[in-house]
Amino acid sequence: MIRSLCVLFCLVLAACGEDFNFVGDTWRPVSEFRIGDYAGLVKKDGVDFRILQFTDTHINTWYDSPSTLERTYSLMARAINATKPELLVLTGDNVGNFFNPVWSQQLIAFLDSFEIPYALVMGNHDGDFVQMEDGNLQRRIAELFVRGRYSLFEKGPENVSGTGNYGVNLFNRRGEVLYSLILLDSHSDYIRRDQVDWYEWYVRGVEVAAGRAVGSLAFFHIPPPEIKFIHQEMKEQGKKDEAGRSAEEAFKEPPNVQSWNAGLFSRMRELGSTSHIFFGHDHLNVLDYEYQGVHFVYGLKTGYCAYNDPDSVGAVLIVLRGETAGDMRVSVDFWYF
Repeated sequence: MIRSLCVLFCLVLAACGEDFNFVGDTWRPVSEFRIGDYAGLVKKDGVDFRILQFTDTHINTWYDSPSTLERTYSLMARAINATKPELLVLTGDNVGNFFNPVWSQQLIAFLDSFEIPYALVMGNHDGDFVQMEDGNLQRRIAELFVRGRYSLFEKGPENVSGTGNYGVNLFNRRGEVLYSLILLDSHSDYIRRDQVDWYEWYVRGVEVAAGRAVGSLAFFHIPPPEIKFIHQEMKEQGKKDEAGRSAEEAFKEPPNVQSWNAGLFSRMRELGSTSHIFFGHDHLNVLDYEYQGVHFVYGLKTGYCAYNDPDSVGAVLIVLRGETAGDMRVSVDFWYF
């Protein structure tokens, strides 16, 4: 108990005092792309590669009771043990609204205990401290996540908007790039234009490194603006998503999308790499809908911290199948716990 209080006190002092010294690479559109600069995972031959998405875990005991936090961790553990993923991805609002450095360290220790690689993006609450938005603290949170033993998180180029724009690549045993995961910081409002430019640079860089087009998955927190068009299309045309959900079943709350459209989806369509976009933020919405050739996927609210529908919490299992880049297939399954 005393040690925990000392750690908490030190973190509070750090958050209120001098900024950390961050040293990172700058980026320009003409920068050389080196695939070895990014984390790589290897898919075993003849075995599916399984990615488990958690979203909006909101780890804390400030607004929620310790028993609620314990139930959330229990759900996550059951999901991991049931799906046996090779990679975990957390799509933002990973920690709650008070003393986030403490909750972040607790979450990191929990994730590391499974000895499974994990990646994450920031949400609009990951940078909160005493209910105040603090970009400096978000960078401190990022510094903690970088240190996780099994963490693949990177802060990303220091001159590109946001904290945590980076990629993870999946290879086969022969060294061929099979698929890419591209992770972006949607801030507390929207993805910026320079992030869209960086996204294109990354996609084209992987393509050159692989010697062919490579598919990709994109992960960020706040839903893209196109979700409103999807919602309208489903309502007006009576369309259903991949799991047969109607608009009323998929959207249990009005979609709260990014406040400005920087053209990310248009760039995705132009490049033809990204097959699926995964996000969270709206805790009650559940969706897998193909729109203009790209799947838009709301992750299941993970756990019971913050508002939730107790009958609709869990995780999303993403399965990559195939042995070469040309025959890779992606499936999405919602696991309720």
